[in-house]
Amino acid sequence: MSLQTAANLVMQMAYNNKDMLSMGLIVAGWDKYDGPAVWAVPMGGSLLKVPYAIGGSGSTYISGYCDAYFKENMQKEECMVRSLWPLYH
Repeated sequence: MSLQTAANLVMQMAYNNKDMLSMGLIVAGWDKYDGPAVWAVPMGGSLLKVPYAIGGSGSTYISGYCDAYFKENMQKEECMVRSLWPLYH
């Protein structure tokens, strides 16, 4: 099963139960068809392919940081530094 298919199944479950759910979901991983991918399923059950996804109670605080520092194709070392910096400050 491709990651996109899995994301579609999650989206359909979220959409079919939108009146009973109050959450957003993140489906991320790697498959042999498309490589790495991140899919966001916000409340209401839409499906968005995104470069990264943030969720949880502190997500509003970290969103600006990610908007400012995220770059496509970051090297592993830079990604680690950028990911850990907010935890230390």
